[in-house]
Amino acid sequence: MSPITTTASDDQRFALIIQPTGVFRLLAWLPVSTPRHALCCDTARPVDLTTTLTLWVDEDAAAYGEKPNQAAHGLISQLFPTSG
Repeated sequence: MSPITTTASDDQRFALIIQPTGVFRLLAWLPVSTPRHALCCDTARPVDLTTTLTLWVDEDAAAYGEKPNQAAHGLISQLFPTSG
């Protein structure tokens, strides 16, 4: 199977949606897109990881008894390992 390739212009934006099951999808981030819509939640909080990468967190997930998203945590730990 060949890798998926795409060409994007500098003004195109994308969101990587990582489900707690580990399933992920790339979402075209349109001018009408919102984090609340992409996460299917009521309260989304931004966490700046870099100047160009923002993690959006569903603030209500824990209140509704959702378990932490281990797939997202794993990706973040690979991108930004802690020193020590």
